[in-house]
Amino acid sequence: MNQKFYKRFFSLKESYWILLNGFRTMKYMTRSKKKGELNAKLIEKVMLTITEINGCEVCAVFHNRVARKEGIMEEDIQMLFVADIEEIPQDEAPAILFAREYANSSGKPSADSWENLVGNYGESKAKGILGAIRTIMMGSDDSPS
Repeated sequence: MNQKFYKRFFSLKESYWILLNGFRTMKYMTRSKKKGELNAKLIEKVMLTITEINGCEVCAVFHNRVARKEGIMEEDIQMLFVADIEEIPQDEAPAILFAREYANSSGKPSADSWENLVGNYGESKAKGILGAIRTIMMGSDDSPS
């Protein structure tokens, strides 16, 4: 049986910007965690959202395991991928929506989307979420061979 997986590929230029931006903003995720603004559950939900959109099977397996260790139930993980945002807890919805837009736009979300994230969480936590998004984007980045 020959199984095929979806995997999103990025151009060399996109890969360059993914890596550069990831290394530049990873520190915000770390700072936000240390300050207690971001918890591991939200970070994992954001990372799982990006992983699902980018189709990275290795990342999906790893982050599903981490999510379960953090106490995130399978139903909660599945809710991240439904189109109906009302299913996602209200305090997490802005982060999940921003993560979706970030991945779907290849790292070019709208200014309104960023402003909404900052408006909901404050600049420091929003930058932490951005750091988490860009960190997982680095992990799922792959150029075509």
